[in-house]
Amino acid sequence: IPQGSKIIVTQPSDLPDKELPVFDTGWLVNKYSHKKDFLYELLILFKDELPKKINALNTAIIDNDINLLIKTAHSLKGSTATLGALGLNDCARHLVESGRENDQEKIKIYLGKAETEVGRVLEVLSQGGPLLD
Repeated sequence: IPQGSKIIVTQPSDLPDKELPVFDTGWLVNKYSHKKDFLYELLILFKDELPKKINALNTAIIDNDINLLIKTAHSLKGSTATLGALGLNDCARHLVESGRENDQEKIKIYLGKAETEVGRVLEVLSQGGPLLD
């Protein structure tokens, strides 16, 4: 992700009721405005790790490994919270809860939503990342 790259991220008022913004740009500006280089390093790592985490979640479902599912979803929840990735964070939170309840139907629903959110996140990152200026 080139430093200095800019992209406009949709704001909550522009979105349908149930779709969250990809990134909380206000929060990112507040947290990282003086640490942009650090943020871009985090975003690069995040982008590299996302496919691995989704693969681990899929593997957990295939292997019926609820502990791996909860552990991976919890890790995803933390990394998305650190970067203000609202929609994906919401999915990860629901995956943790559904895993703890061992609710297979909800797990599959939220994994599908998480995969959609990963696509949205990767789209923003491929265009240079969230707007901070």
